[in-house]
Amino acid sequence: MAQSDTSALIKLTAKLQSLEQSDALLREVATTMLAETRQRIHEDGKNAAGSNIGTYKKSYLEWRMENGYKTTGSNVKLFLTGQMQNDYKVVPQSKTKYGLGFSNAFNADKAGWAEEKYGKIYGLTPDEQQMVQDICDEFVKNLFK
Repeated sequence: MAQSDTSALIKLTAKLQSLEQSDALLREVATTMLAETRQRIHEDGKNAAGSNIGTYKKSYLEWRMENGYKTTGSNVKLFLTGQMQNDYKVVPQSKTKYGLGFSNAFNADKAGWAEEKYGKIYGLTPDEQQMVQDICDEFVKNLFK
Protein backbone atom coordinates (compact mmCIF):
# COMPACT_ATOMS: atom_id res chain seq x y z
CA MET A 1 0.00 0.00 0.00
CA ALA A 2 1.37 3.39 -0.97
CA GLN A 3 1.76 6.09 1.62
CA SER A 4 0.01 9.36 0.92
CA ASP A 5 1.68 12.70 1.44
CA THR A 6 -0.21 14.30 4.31
CA SER A 7 1.96 17.42 4.55
CA ALA A 8 -0.55 19.55 2.61
CA LEU A 9 -3.36 18.39 4.89
CA ILE A 10 -1.25 19.10 7.96
CA LYS A 11 -0.48 22.62 6.68
CA LEU A 12 -4.15 23.26 5.89
CA THR A 13 -5.19 22.02 9.33
CA ALA A 14 -2.63 24.31 10.98
CA LYS A 15 -3.91 27.29 8.99
CA LEU A 16 -7.51 26.55 9.93
CA GLN A 17 -6.57 26.21 13.60
CA SER A 18 -4.71 29.51 13.49
CA LEU A 19 -7.82 31.13 12.02
CA GLU A 20 -9.97 29.66 14.80
CA GLN A 21 -7.69 31.14 17.46
CA SER A 22 -6.56 34.24 15.62
CA ASP A 23 -5.81 36.95 18.12
CA ALA A 24 -4.03 38.90 15.36
CA LEU A 25 -7.24 39.19 13.33
CA LEU A 26 -9.29 40.23 16.35
CA ARG A 27 -6.76 42.89 17.33
CA GLU A 28 -6.56 44.22 13.76
CA VAL A 29 -10.35 44.53 13.55
CA ALA A 30 -10.55 46.19 16.97
CA THR A 31 -7.76 48.72 16.39
CA THR A 32 -9.05 49.61 12.92
CA MET A 33 -12.58 50.10 14.21
CA LEU A 34 -11.28 52.15 17.13
CA ALA A 35 -9.68 54.64 14.74
CA GLU A 36 -12.75 54.71 12.48
CA THR A 37 -15.34 55.12 15.23
CA ARG A 38 -13.28 57.63 17.22
CA GLN A 39 -13.04 59.83 14.13
CA ARG A 40 -16.73 59.41 13.28
CA ILE A 41 -18.10 60.01 16.79
CA HIS A 42 -15.73 62.43 18.48
CA GLU A 43 -14.50 64.44 15.52
CA ASP A 44 -17.17 64.20 12.82
CA GLY A 45 -20.18 63.96 15.18
CA LYS A 46 -21.86 61.05 13.38
CA ASN A 47 -23.97 58.26 14.90
CA ALA A 48 -24.10 54.54 14.06
CA ALA A 49 -26.42 55.29 11.13
CA GLY A 50 -23.89 57.76 9.70
CA SER A 51 -26.09 60.80 10.44
CA ASN A 52 -25.35 63.74 12.72
CA ILE A 53 -25.58 62.74 16.37
CA GLY A 54 -27.66 65.80 17.15
CA THR A 55 -27.56 69.56 17.49
CA TYR A 56 -26.39 71.52 20.52
CA LYS A 57 -28.73 74.14 21.93
CA LYS A 58 -27.66 77.76 21.47
CA SER A 59 -27.37 78.25 25.23
CA TYR A 60 -24.94 75.32 25.49
CA LEU A 61 -22.79 76.64 22.65
CA GLU A 62 -22.66 80.03 24.38
CA TRP A 63 -21.62 78.35 27.64
CA ARG A 64 -18.85 76.48 25.81
CA MET A 65 -17.50 79.68 24.28
CA GLU A 66 -17.74 81.61 27.58
CA ASN A 67 -15.75 78.86 29.30
CA GLY A 68 -13.06 78.64 26.63
CA TYR A 69 -14.06 75.33 25.06
CA LYS A 70 -13.57 74.76 21.36
CA THR A 71 -16.72 75.17 19.30
CA THR A 72 -16.79 74.09 15.67
CA GLY A 73 -20.47 74.39 14.93
CA SER A 74 -23.69 73.21 16.47
CA ASN A 75 -23.39 69.48 15.68
CA VAL A 76 -22.92 67.22 18.71
CA LYS A 77 -19.44 65.68 18.68
CA LEU A 78 -19.20 64.28 22.23
CA PHE A 79 -16.04 66.29 22.83
CA LEU A 80 -15.55 68.88 25.52
CA THR A 81 -12.30 68.31 27.41
CA GLY A 82 -11.04 65.37 25.32
CA GLN A 83 -11.13 63.05 28.34
CA MET A 84 -13.87 60.83 26.93
CA GLN A 85 -12.26 60.62 23.48
CA ASN A 86 -8.86 59.81 24.97
CA ASP A 87 -10.34 57.10 27.20
CA TYR A 88 -12.14 55.38 24.29
CA LYS A 89 -10.03 52.31 23.52
CA VAL A 90 -9.80 48.63 22.65
CA VAL A 91 -10.99 46.72 25.69
CA PRO A 92 -10.24 42.98 26.04
CA GLN A 93 -13.46 41.25 27.10
CA SER A 94 -12.01 37.73 27.30
CA LYS A 95 -9.09 35.76 25.90
CA THR A 96 -10.84 35.55 22.54
CA LYS A 97 -12.95 38.71 22.38
CA TYR A 98 -12.23 42.43 22.10
CA GLY A 99 -14.56 45.37 22.18
CA LEU A 100 -14.40 49.14 22.13
CA GLY A 101 -15.20 51.05 25.27
CA PHE A 102 -13.91 53.01 28.21
CA SER A 103 -11.68 52.17 31.15
CA ASN A 104 -13.18 55.00 33.20
CA ALA A 105 -16.71 54.20 34.42
CA PHE A 106 -17.77 57.85 34.31
CA ASN A 107 -16.87 58.08 30.62
CA ALA A 108 -18.82 54.88 29.96
CA ASP A 109 -21.77 56.45 31.79
CA LYS A 110 -21.49 59.60 29.65
CA ALA A 111 -21.56 57.47 26.50
CA GLY A 112 -24.66 55.71 27.82
CA TRP A 113 -26.36 59.01 28.62
CA ALA A 114 -25.54 60.32 25.14
CA GLU A 115 -27.11 57.22 23.57
CA GLU A 116 -30.21 57.58 25.78
CA LYS A 117 -30.58 61.14 24.51
CA TYR A 118 -29.49 60.81 20.86
CA GLY A 119 -29.91 57.12 19.97
CA LYS A 120 -27.30 54.57 18.92
CA ILE A 121 -23.89 56.21 18.55
CA TYR A 122 -21.23 53.65 19.43
CA GLY A 123 -22.38 50.82 17.14
CA LEU A 124 -20.82 50.29 13.73
CA THR A 125 -22.21 51.97 10.63
CA PRO A 126 -22.98 49.76 7.62
CA ASP A 127 -19.73 50.98 6.01
CA GLU A 128 -17.76 50.09 9.15
CA GLN A 129 -19.40 46.65 9.22
CA GLN A 130 -18.28 46.16 5.61
CA MET A 131 -14.79 47.25 6.61
CA VAL A 132 -14.74 44.50 9.27
CA GLN A 133 -15.79 41.98 6.62
CA ASP A 134 -13.09 43.24 4.24
CA ILE A 135 -10.41 42.92 6.95
CA CYS A 136 -11.53 39.35 7.66
CA ASP A 137 -11.62 38.45 3.96
CA GLU A 138 -8.12 39.83 3.43
CA PHE A 139 -6.82 38.02 6.51
CA VAL A 140 -8.19 34.68 5.29
CA LYS A 141 -6.89 35.31 1.76
CA ASN A 142 -3.40 36.00 3.13
CA LEU A 143 -3.58 32.99 5.41
CA PHE A 144 -4.02 30.67 2.44
CA LYS A 145 -1.36 32.21 0.17
